[in-house]
Amino acid sequence: MEIIPIPRFNLIWRIGAGIVLTHPESTVRHKEKGYGEDFPKGFYISGPTAQIAIGKRFYLWKGLFGILEAKFTASYATVPIANGHAEVPNAAIHGLFGLGYEFGSKR
Repeated sequence: MEIIPIPRFNLIWRIGAGIVLTHPESTVRHKEKGYGEDFPKGFYISGPTAQIAIGKRFYLWKGLFGILEAKFTASYATVPIANGHAEVPNAAIHGLFGLGYEFGSKR
């Protein structure tokens, strides 16, 4: 993940990419797919995921700060099920708020 500060508005951009890790269990037409012997015990690396986010940090008191962030994520997974596979796309918009503390801050 890379953090890119934008000095003019004091905004923080984040971009990232990764993998979708699934643990499917299914019953399709009375046939089951459960725990497997693949990548440890039923987990599968099933596809890619990516995110882009923009946030703003607000200093509240001494080193204490809050951050507001808006994030867009997109993922695509191919998940094994009984007698086949399922294709599972996902796109989402997230709103986040967090608190943090910056040790040694003079603010």
